[in-house]
Amino acid sequence: MRRLTITGIAVATLLAAASCAAPAARPRGPASFLAVSDSAVALIQWHATHHGHVQGTVTARNTTGGAPGEMLSVNQTPFTGTVRGNAVTLTFPAMFFLHASAHGTLGGGALRLQLAQPDGTLRQATFSESDVARYNRAVTALRRTISRNNAQVASQLRGHPGRQVSAHEEQIALSALRRNASLAPGGVLPRVLARFAGGVQTARSDLETEKLNAAGSNRYCKAAFTVGGNAQKVGGDLNAVQGDTAAMNPAIANIRAELASARTSMRQLARAGLAAPSRTSAVISDAQGAVARVIAMANSYVDHVNSIGAQARSLANDMDAGHCSGARIGTWVPPVSHVK
Repeated sequence: MRRLTITGIAVATLLAAASCAAPAARPRGPASFLAVSDSAVALIQWHATHHGHVQGTVTARNTTGGAPGEMLSVNQTPFTGTVRGNAVTLTFPAMFFLHASAHGTLGGGALRLQLAQPDGTLRQATFSESDVARYNRAVTALRRTISRNNAQVASQLRGHPGRQVSAHEEQIALSALRRNASLAPGGVLPRVLARFAGGVQTARSDLETEKLNAAGSNRYCKAAFTVGGNAQKVGGDLNAVQGDTAAMNPAIANIRAELASARTSMRQLARAGLAAPSRTSAVISDAQGAVARVIAMANSYVDHVNSIGAQARSLANDMDAGHCSGARIGTWVPPVSHVK
């Protein structure tokens, strides 16, 4: 079976915004759809409310950590949506910043969703029409797989007592890497991205205020001075976003250092004849994808706020002319630099 990316960043993206589809003639009763892979089990449930609207939850259980300490985690998030013919749009809480929506179709007892991957691409995942009992059986089977993996690696470590600490340290390092690169709510990167988004929104609001003031009476250069003050306020917003950039850079540098350390540990374990903790390559790949996508999103916010700043300066400069020359207050804040 082709591996389904449900864990890590893909879980966050699925919970951020997902879409699925159902025929218009489908009954208004509850619906359940199940997807199973070698490392995850996901259940989507919804029920119709009114006028083609649905609401429900998505529950994903996936492996975390590395053997011999591999465990099963669970994420559950509610959603709402609308049914349009054989297409359904589901909307999740606005706590992720990677995609606004995703789309899918339903037919032949299967729900086919376009799920975001760590590299920004979309991959179709198929969820079969199911029920909670089958979901519970799939979770039980995944727990057995985890137990076998843990027992196998523990046996290897007992045969190489001198290398046990290295394998254990690699497991701890991978857990830290997964946590620091996570795009789930409460993670370091999502918190900083949220500040970026808030800074852009504040700057946009301040620019709109400046535009309104610019359209007012300029008798005795009142509007010119007011607009100059508004532009300086936008400059303060740019300074705040520059601070977010300063906070983002060390977080990114830390993840990159952890990535380098994980690769080194994998090589050391390989030379010792030991298997790396399960899903090591997937954790590294997910972290790399998270870094790339967060940098792209952060720099998108930077470009946006710099554009707002340029508009604010231009408007103030237009007012600071003629008999109102000298109305500008203070100096201009330079554009915000990109996250590297």
